[in-house]
Amino acid sequence: MKKLLAVVPSLLAILGMYSCDRNKKPDLRLSTYVYQIDVDDRDRLYEGSTIISNRGKGKLMIDYVNTGCSCTNAVFHKRELNHKDTTEIRFSYDPRGKSPGRHEQFIVIKANTDSLVHLMKLVVDIKE
Repeated sequence: MKKLLAVVPSLLAILGMYSCDRNKKPDLRLSTYVYQIDVDDRDRLYEGSTIISNRGKGKLMIDYVNTGCSCTNAVFHKRELNHKDTTEIRFSYDPRGKSPGRHEQFIVIKANTDSLVHLMKLVVDIKE
């Protein structure tokens, strides 16, 4: 009986470590979720960036980064992020052909997280 009592805590510790490993999940965070662009010249390209970081314990796998309009382009270079790793998304907005006023565009990030997608909103104010 004493041997059994000595073995039980060890088994529980091993099982606990195993279950913790199974629950390691990635956690995608952006340095900004809303980016303001003030357009005063519709003949130029406007650029910006945001940082993706993995705050979770599991490996973050970025499937894709898409934009909702041909006027917006986004690129990134690192698809796999370990715990505390980061990568930069560089994006551009082309206001040519857009009417004056407020416009909203979205950058969509798909990754292996609990959330289906992650969104970053570009708020664009085009002056006349």
